[in-house]
Amino acid sequence: MVDAPLDEIKEFVSEMEEREKAAKREEIRAYFMRQAVSLGEMAEAVFDNPAFFDGKWLNKSTRTKTWQEEVDQKISDVARNLQSIKGTGGTQTDALLAKYLERLELEDVLHYQAAISAVSRATEPVETSPPLRKSEDQRTGYKVLKVTGTVDAVTQAMELLALAGVEIDELEDGMPQPMPELTEPDFDSFVAFDIETTGTYGAASGDAPAEITEIGAVKVVNGQIAGRFSLLANPGRRIVPRIARITHITDEMVAGEPDVSAVIRQFAEFVGDMVLVGHNIRSSDLYYISRAAQRAGVRLENPFFDTYRYAKQFKTRQGWEKLNLEYLSEQFGISQPDAHRAWCDAEANVGVYWKL
Repeated sequence: MVDAPLDEIKEFVSEMEEREKAAKREEIRAYFMRQAVSLGEMAEAVFDNPAFFDGKWLNKSTRTKTWQEEVDQKISDVARNLQSIKGTGGTQTDALLAKYLERLELEDVLHYQAAISAVSRATEPVETSPPLRKSEDQRTGYKVLKVTGTVDAVTQAMELLALAGVEIDELEDGMPQPMPELTEPDFDSFVAFDIETTGTYGAASGDAPAEITEIGAVKVVNGQIAGRFSLLANPGRRIVPRIARITHITDEMVAGEPDVSAVIRQFAEFVGDMVLVGHNIRSSDLYYISRAAQRAGVRLENPFFDTYRYAKQFKTRQGWEKLNLEYLSEQFGISQPDAHRAWCDAEANVGVYWKL
């Protein structure tokens, strides 16, 4: 008698979880279809391919911007691979595309192409005294090339060479690298920074991703403030009213400002190769900064230090109730005259860094 209600509850909870996952899958599908214009008529087949969809995207713990970033990357990879196959497949293009759509693995296509070529050679009629053709010259040689371009362009160039049967040895990698994270505050020269964004209603509501509206930064050299940076940016979209109330940044304020790409270029010039310091930047600010830098063609590969992640280890010992920048600034007696403005939060972060 006791087990029956419990079983019913478990079944109800299970059904609710399945409904939530189904709703989230549809949200992801809707986002995918908006982003997958480059895939053309193959978009549906790509999304329905088990190799494309990552089950962890349906977890409650997976943040929206996390799965969106991964979906965008997968779309970019697939689009590049499809273009490579179409550019080199010749009469075998349709067969190679079908093979690729089985698992979305370019390696499968390379093996399949080699197998098709081997069969073609074996069944090719033998000619008597055939004329000499360049393709019959089986001598091998090499050239050392320096291929310069975007990540996608260079990757595609290497894929095209592989599809053409050219052996590649990578001697040096000068492509953009991810920002390395520092875990100890053992440096006294850095740039503390903060950003504000438009906010977003979310992909489920058909809204575009958030964009940067302000970047503020303070440069510290050998323990002394050596410069400040503060610029508003035109995000190219409306600011969510709730965010405008928090940051006091309005659509009217940013309407005449330079776009995000122009601001991120100036920020990169201000930063140089110095360490970036910020509060909770690993899970928030760096995503927006990196995305803006990629779109602007700027390489930001600076090491970074997250004061929020470092402060977590002291929370229990210090009896702190929270770890946000405003709370820690108050605990340390650091003034924040205009909290939630990037320039002010960056200034406060310098003080929090020293206290930590």
